Order: sequence, then C-alpha cells, then structure tokens
Amino acid sequence: MKKFAFLPFIFILIGCMTCNLFDSQKIFQPGCYKGTYSITHYYNTDSSFTDSGPATFIFTDTSYSCWGENYLLPPSGGGKYSIIDDKMVLNDTAPHTAEFDWTLILNGEFDYWFDGKNLRLEQFDRAHNRHHKFLIVREDEE
Repeated sequence: MKKFAFLPFIFILIGCMTCNLFDSQKIFQPGCYKGTYSITHYYNTDSSFTDSGPATFIFTDTSYSCWGENYLLPPSGGGKYSIIDDKMVLNDTAPHTAEFDWTLILNGEFDYWFDGKNLRLEQFDRAHNRHHKFLIVREDEE
C-alpha cells in the first residue's frame, strides 16, 4: 500500500522535470541575425528541389528587414513582425520590383524557435508546395 502512495509523488516529479525540457523558448532579442536560408520546392511527384544561400535579418522591436547575398534568395523585404506563442508572423510591406515571382515574398506565419542566440524560422507554404527555412544566429553587439 505504501508503494501506491508514492506513485503520485513520482508522477508530479516527472511532470515538473519534463516541463523544463519543453520550455526552451527564450524571450526574443532584436538585433542582427545572419545565417542560411533554404527553400525546397515540392513537385506533384516524388521529386523536390532545394536551393539555399546566406541571409541577413535585422529586427527592431516591431519591424524587420531581410536580404540575401544571392539574387532573390531570399527576396529582400521588410515590414512589421509579431510573435504569438511559437509563431513569428511576418508582414512584408516593402516595395518590390516586378522581375521575380512575388509568391516568394516572405509573408505570414512561421514556426519559430529561439534559444537566446539561434533563431530558426520555418514555413510550409502549402498553396505553392514550398518549405522556407531560416537558420540564423544573433551577432554579438560590439
């Protein structure tokens, strides 16, 4: 009987320990982030194509700008952003030129992970069968 009285205590202890494992979100810090952007295009077959290149994001408290070193990878842009739970919402309001596919402009909800220095953003664009992914690191201010 004493063994069964111990069980609730063990479940509470395990529950508290696992809460900390999943609470890896840190408070987002504005600044300059550099790293890699990749986009995977899925075709209505078993094939896909991934392209990637260097990317830079600059975040202030409520706005952002982004660009890549390669032509349109990612497309340059900027606007407002917000963070809601585990989503970062980008609202691109920058003027864009007409020589590229505007469906590539980064807009909408991105799954968001931040550990205090590393930022990962991912978006599955089901309407265009694409997966956007950023793996960027906050640069230390000097």
